[in-house]
Amino acid sequence: MKGLGIKESIIYMKKAYRYMEDNKKLFIIYVILSILVGIIGAIIPLISAQVVIHMQTEVWKQLVFVSLLFVSMKMLSSLVGYLSSKVSRVFYRETYLNLQVEVARSIIDLETVEIDKNSSGIFIDRLSQDTSNIAEVFRTIFKKLNIIITNVGILFAVFAINKVIFVYFLIVLFVMFNFERMYLVRHFERQKYFKKVKEVNTGLVSELVRGIRDIKVLNCYSDFESKIYQKLKNANNIQYQMSEMTKRYELLREFLKNLFNYIFILIGIYLIFKGNLVASSFVILFMYSDKIFDFLVTVIDLLEVLKDFNLSAERVFEIIDGKYKKEEFGDKTVKNLDGNFKFENVNFGYREDITVIKNMNLEIPAFKTTAIVGESGAGKTSVFNMITKLYRISSGRITIDGIDMNKLTEESLRGNISLITQNPYIFNFSVKENFQIVKKNVTMKEIEEVCKKACIHDYIMSLPEKYDTQLGEGGVTLSGGQRQRIAIARALLTNTKIILFDEATSALDNETQQNISEAISNLQGDYTIIIVAHRLSTIKESDQIVVMKKGSIVGVGTHKNLLKNNEYYQKLYASDISK
Repeated sequence: MKGLGIKESIIYMKKAYRYMEDNKKLFIIYVILSILVGIIGAIIPLISAQVVIHMQTEVWKQLVFVSLLFVSMKMLSSLVGYLSSKVSRVFYRETYLNLQVEVARSIIDLETVEIDKNSSGIFIDRLSQDTSNIAEVFRTIFKKLNIIITNVGILFAVFAINKVIFVYFLIVLFVMFNFERMYLVRHFERQKYFKKVKEVNTGLVSELVRGIRDIKVLNCYSDFESKIYQKLKNANNIQYQMSEMTKRYELLREFLKNLFNYIFILIGIYLIFKGNLVASSFVILFMYSDKIFDFLVTVIDLLEVLKDFNLSAERVFEIIDGKYKKEEFGDKTVKNLDGNFKFENVNFGYREDITVIKNMNLEIPAFKTTAIVGESGAGKTSVFNMITKLYRISSGRITIDGIDMNKLTEESLRGNISLITQNPYIFNFSVKENFQIVKKNVTMKEIEEVCKKACIHDYIMSLPEKYDTQLGEGGVTLSGGQRQRIAIARALLTNTKIILFDEATSALDNETQQNISEAISNLQGDYTIIIVAHRLSTIKESDQIVVMKKGSIVGVGTHKNLLKNNEYYQKLYASDISK
């Protein structure tokens, strides 16, 4: 069994079993029914052999009884098979769901850098297809085992009729099994490579769908089409080669099958000629010969299922068990954080060989408004990525209210911070549902209040279905400013004391920007507000402005103070008001 991965299958099945423990009773019922189906399936050929024997002896009473028993067992087999199938479908559904939820949870727990450096296809395929393969394997195994047990019954029936033919069938099984085994090992290696290629293509197609608008406005149809064509062509070629190899194998298998059948006929004729076999028994044995090949095919199918299962399990448990780095949090629970941040000699980079933030030392006071300004690439957004722990710092320490950020639980940290990004993601739900994912039992009154604060309520009320209007994937039906205002309202609904605005007013027109600035101003004093700003005119009233240049802090103070004493800030402000 070398190369067939039986040991790996057992290991992965133990892991997969964890996700069906909620349905343990259902699983036990399914196992019992499956065993019963197998036993009945094994008995039926033995009964049919008795029919053949009694036909030869012409003992009619026994023949009628055995025939009636044969029909009864077939009916019982159909009934038990139906019940087993029904239980297996429920069992599969629940196991598949548990696995998908666990993989989805594990993907969410991954470090952001892992998402950045891997194709989305890796996670999409594993969440959808591979989890299905794992959930499917248990009922497939029992289904195949039922057929195998049934065919073992056939072997015993052959043994009862003629022992020479029985030995010949065993030889055929041995030869064909090794032939099938060689094919299976080759097929598995091809399949493994194909899945990797398919992951890349899934990611590329996903990018096509998400980036279709940019492809159109950039007028890069031909280049993107050419790229997709080459990728898909490569995948299709691999799939064609796999299909061609399978067809050649099937042709050779059919040839061997016919050769063995021919030899079987010669052996049968010889036994009949010698008086060791009657013609009617030979006919029955000939009918059984196909079942023997079915037995072999079923064994190989089972091994192939296990191989595919191993591959899917390996890919899924890489995500669940930690090939990809997962976010790490502490165990200290704090219900409410005020937002007194302190950066102590902090260094940070998105890659190990590139430093974005250099030796940052900074204090951000609670219940004050702090703005972070600087040119593009200065490291402004990186400060937010560190505060929310979307990325780990390279060295140094960040504390919140005197607590090392790394000691806090995920809920204590992120449950106390609201972030409004420059390009917020609006889910393909209704307006109301976009708020319900933030706060499950939110009332319409609460939704309307935060929407009014964010200056988006009037627009929503102008929509045909108002708060029940579907917003499309990514909020495609909204303008950039409207998406940001919904995101602001969504953040206000969480009622955290720490609110981060990452260029949140950059896409708004002057009038709306003024409204949002007033909304932010209304929050001052009650919230710790940190604003990454491109337009300096919007943050003049901030309690503290942090000026950044190429990953370093080059000034901290009020607008008036910096305008008076900081040459770099003067340059930034002059450039801003001239626009």
